[in-house]
Amino acid sequence: MNRNSNFSMRVVCGGIFIEDLGPWDKYPSVTNNIKNVIKIVDQKLQLLYHRRVEDYPVIYLDSLGEFSGIVINKNNFDEFVYIGKFDSVEDAMNYYKEKIFVPQ
Repeated sequence: MNRNSNFSMRVVCGGIFIEDLGPWDKYPSVTNNIKNVIKIVDQKLQLLYHRRVEDYPVIYLDSLGEFSGIVINKNNFDEFVYIGKFDSVEDAMNYYKEKIFVPQ
């Protein structure tokens, strides 16, 4: 099995959206490899935008179609926060930003 997760990352509504692409028999899931995924996201943000992952709200869509917020502390993973099911990534991000996310 590959050590790195196969995931996509994109900027949505001023935050970072992470989606697991699988397949899970060849790659570890984002959930099981979250510390490494956040390090990779942080490196990409530094390279592309000269910003750190803690500067953004970060959400994740799991394999069940449910969204979770990813709490970042000092540019490292801290914990998942359940957001729920939404019709769109934009709705999930806006809910997370308004109701849950606390900027560093």
